[in-house]
Amino acid sequence: MELRKAVRYALQVPTVFIWKDLNGIEQRVEGRTRDISISGAYVFARVCPPEGTSVKVDMLLATVPNSPRSLRLNAQGRVVRAERPAIRAAERPGAAAGRAEPRRGGGALGATPRP
Repeated sequence: MELRKAVRYALQVPTVFIWKDLNGIEQRVEGRTRDISISGAYVFARVCPPEGTSVKVDMLLATVPNSPRSLRLNAQGRVVRAERPAIRAAERPGAAAGRAEPRRGGGALGATPRP
């Protein structure tokens, strides 16, 4: 039985997520989305923050040809699931991030866009 409340869209885009580790040191990891929805995203990365961690996310959605402009999504959310690498070499570790709590003025990914 499907428990998701939002439709997921297959979208593979470069993503950077930032969080503070247990020592308060800022961690910055690059990854790539597997899919996104209005309530979250699944990101493949070499390192994943622990479940429950608050993360800032920056996704490069599109670039404009012959222009320095790009379309980016900046959001804040919470890791709701982190998975270790599978035994098969083709699979990578990943994390699912979603909203920590409903917020007024929420944007894409169900999180609050950063100014």
